[in-house]
Amino acid sequence: MGDMNNSEFKVPAPAEPFTPGAIAEDTPAADFGHKVAGVGMQKPPEPAAPIAVMPNKQIDLTDDEAAPELEPDDLEVKHCPACGFEFDVKGEPQVTDMEKRRWLRHVLGEDRFTRVHELFDGALTVTFRTRTTAENDEVFNQLTLDIRDGTIPEAPAFASPAYIARMCRYLLTVSVESIARIDPEGKMPVKTTNYPEVNGDNYVTKDGEKPIVVAHAEILSPMSEALVASLLNEHKNFEATVGTLIVRSNDPDFWKPAGKHS
Repeated sequence: MGDMNNSEFKVPAPAEPFTPGAIAEDTPAADFGHKVAGVGMQKPPEPAAPIAVMPNKQIDLTDDEAAPELEPDDLEVKHCPACGFEFDVKGEPQVTDMEKRRWLRHVLGEDRFTRVHELFDGALTVTFRTRTTAENDEVFNQLTLDIRDGTIPEAPAFASPAYIARMCRYLLTVSVESIARIDPEGKMPVKTTNYPEVNGDNYVTKDGEKPIVVAHAEILSPMSEALVASLLNEHKNFEATVGTLIVRSNDPDFWKPAGKHS
């Protein structure tokens, strides 16, 4: 008790008032202060990066100008309009006026649209034809069955290489109309193999097999791997041509004869 009576009582000094922004810039608290409103100096936001709306054309969000309109010539068919499969072809295919007229007859209910493609500098020609809705359905129905019976492993469709490979082969099976070997001297067909439409009348099935499975075995299985790979690659070009004709359906300039575009 004696010691308490002899001790000197001191009044603590008042705390200094807190001033926003007074935190030293090199302290952790300063760095935190940049993230909290009212504490420290707030860092200015990073400028918005331009958003690409199409190749070689950009629009900056900080600009008040309206976005540029897409011109027909800026369109490039990269994927199938029906299923989204990537064609992996460069540029838009060139379509002749004759092909445009034949395409119009096709969509109006006449014969299928066909196109002849040359391989190996013209030593081989392959004719592709468009598919019907029923044929497309058969392709994807069969892919479902192939997964169910273990022919191809179960996986998200376009994430499975086996699924994509089998899909491309089925589509090629249905699309190929003929293959001709050409005499390089006379430029005349030496041998032509025609492939009828894939249905139960043209391809005899057994044990519950679907016509597309039989056609796939009869058409592609006897071919060399190199030839099938070449046909698959060229089939992408045919599909890109068909995709162009579909995408350009509402482009009036595209359907005008050559030399009469506005």
